[in-house]
Amino acid sequence: MNIWKSPQGQDRVLTRYEEILQAWPVAHERKYVETSQGRTHVIVSGPVDAPPVLLLHGSTSNSFSWMGDIAELAKAHRVYAVDLIGEPGLSFANRASYDSGVYETWLHDLLDQLTIPACSFVGLSLGGWMALRFAQAFPNRVEQLVLICPGGLAPTKSSFLVKAILSTFFGAAGRRWLWQQINGGKPIDADQEKLKAAIEFSQLISQYFRPRTAPLPVFTTQQLSRLQMPIQLFFGDRDCVLNAPSSVKHISQACPQTQVNWLPDTGHLIVGRGKEVANFLVARAAHCNF
Repeated sequence: MNIWKSPQGQDRVLTRYEEILQAWPVAHERKYVETSQGRTHVIVSGPVDAPPVLLLHGSTSNSFSWMGDIAELAKAHRVYAVDLIGEPGLSFANRASYDSGVYETWLHDLLDQLTIPACSFVGLSLGGWMALRFAQAFPNRVEQLVLICPGGLAPTKSSFLVKAILSTFFGAAGRRWLWQQINGGKPIDADQEKLKAAIEFSQLISQYFRPRTAPLPVFTTQQLSRLQMPIQLFFGDRDCVLNAPSSVKHISQACPQTQVNWLPDTGHLIVGRGKEVANFLVARAAHCNF
């Protein structure tokens, strides 16, 4: 199935994405990396000799998700913002089933092609699921793991799936309403101009892109127990997509080294945590080296 509703819609979204990338806030280079799953678009920022960090964005999105955080993350790290395959970015539009093994193979190939033996991962929502999937398959290649409202720790809420389906019947108004739900039921304030611009782009994507509909598989305790690396976790207490308390309990029991960060009055839309993530990566790396 084509991930785009029309060629014209694809062109409109990707043209806007290219415009957005012109404002990437730090010095960078863009690469297209060939993997067994197709060409992958990567935005590389930060000092060449700094520790590497791979950023994996969420579903129905692309690397613009990191524009508010990249300045902090790239101060002390070589940061690779990756457009996920099968999502509305500039990577190959391959969308395999979650249990196919494709996604961990793809990330393994990507690290090989970038000549990165091991690195830290920062994953957001679907990107968090992919980071977890890779980490339990290849734990020796993951130094630290930062998970921002990650999928795979508890089932997606059935109530959210119903809301997502209902929103499709009401056009632009339905898309705005759904994003308000994702934002914890709160409207976007007038002083959140950058967030408003990001949501406008997300709504453009939603207008022309076919999102994934299959539920994310939930990791077993045995799978999670393979993770021995330092883990930082963020969840909002008003997440309408995932059962945050169950997710936190699941990974905390399997991985007691997890540093849990509860964000009050926050939904599934979590932004602006770049400084906290960067501090965690630097502190944990220093501790491990010591």
